[in-house]
Amino acid sequence: MLGAGPGRFDAVWSFFDALAPLFDALGPIFDALPPLFDALGSIFDALAPLFDALRSIFEALPPLFDALCSIFDALPPLFDALEQQRSRTDIGHLLDNKKR
Repeated sequence: MLGAGPGRFDAVWSFFDALAPLFDALGPIFDALPPLFDALGSIFDALAPLFDALRSIFEALPPLFDALCSIFDALPPLFDALEQQRSRTDIGHLLDNKKR
């Protein structure tokens, strides 16, 4: 076989031997990740009720806005009626008496 011999894989082994310190350095980092993810999970679990409350608030807003729109839709006829009532009331003589 071409290239077969006792030193055929020496370059490959030396490459992986050179990577060993890198993996040794990364080991503690990867060992620290599960507690970090557990802490993040606890934070998100604690935030879930807050997000549920916010969702309930936002779900309640459309009916509130509908009610406000109904109120604002009712205002122009009310103002028209008040204007008509004011125009029917003769207050001109009261204003004239105050000017004198």
